Amino acid sequence: MLPWPGDAGKRCYLVTDDDGNSRLSRLADEIEAVQLKAGAELLGHTSEMLSDHKVSARDCGSS
Repeated sequence: MLPWPGDAGKRCYLVTDDDGNSRLSRLADEIEAVQLKAGAELLGHTSEMLSDHKVSARDCGSS
């Protein structure tokens, strides 16, 4: 997940000098897309669970 903590605990970012079409840039974009999709699916499941009253907001981590 970007940014990630570096050795000194400071944030590290991916920086490229090209048009964003390098192998590393494409890989980072693919991983980001997977993470965003997983997050959206998780939110959808949580919303379904809350609307069916199977769990409370507190059970989902809300106070």
